[in-house]
Amino acid sequence: MNLITHIRHCQECNPNSPCGNGHLYVVELGRGIKDRYTVQPGKGYLYVGSTGKSIEERFLDNLTRKDGTVVSIQEARDMPEDGQWKYNSPGTKKIRKHYVRHRPDLFYYQYNPIILNKADPNQLKRRETKLAKKLRNRGYKVFGDHGID
Repeated sequence: MNLITHIRHCQECNPNSPCGNGHLYVVELGRGIKDRYTVQPGKGYLYVGSTGKSIEERFLDNLTRKDGTVVSIQEARDMPEDGQWKYNSPGTKKIRKHYVRHRPDLFYYQYNPIILNKADPNQLKRRETKLAKKLRNRGYKVFGDHGID
């Protein structure tokens, strides 16, 4: 069921054995999202995020209900945003509704893993913001928790 296990997201993570460090990820959005905006970006729509989990684990969290049930991306698209999801942020809702694929080719593979420094708790978020700005400057509409949407 996992759509992204065949994609390499981190140089140190192995399937079923995450490296335990921070990770950046980029998700391509499509499937109707362009109908929501009058001005269309030149290259498309992306979601940029970061996680202390493996990217595979974080993606499955997007598809997990509060009762622990994990659904397919198609089932998630068809289900209501009823507050019964593990994560209910605006970005997570966009991913469930508009997911096309992960895009490690858009720079994040080369950054991962990000060794977390306990003395700098904002390091991962800063790297996420920098990647989001880089992609926005290249013509994408970028969503996420980095304050540049």
